[in-house]
Amino acid sequence: MRYDIIPSKMLWALAVGYYCYAFVTATPAETMLLHTYAGATALAVGFLCCVNGLFNPGVAKLSAVAFLWFGFSGGLFFFFVSAGLLGFFGLARQYLFGGSSRVAFLPFAALVAGFMLYTEANTGALPSIF
Repeated sequence: MRYDIIPSKMLWALAVGYYCYAFVTATPAETMLLHTYAGATALAVGFLCCVNGLFNPGVAKLSAVAFLWFGFSGGLFFFFVSAGLLGFFGLARQYLFGGSSRVAFLPFAALVAGFMLYTEANTGALPSIF
């Protein structure tokens, strides 16, 4: 699997997995709607960024799934921290090795999502911007 390509099948599975999880845990409908709205908003903003060449469609879709799972404030935390790590390691790679600073987003996204879930399991709350 190439890490610079985020498979759409994986993202669909994560999106459907959220609704299955919400159904099994009896998540209130209002919370599900707020998370769905956050995911749809992130997807729309992400594709606008893709049209302007800021990042690729895989990052937009992955961010939308993160907003779906974590809600608005958790999604912002996910996006800013994972994008910050990506930028830091991209600049470090460019400085140390020269050439292109292209770095895959998926490993950083998985690392931040794992940290967020670990934090929620131990404290009962997701880390968030607000």
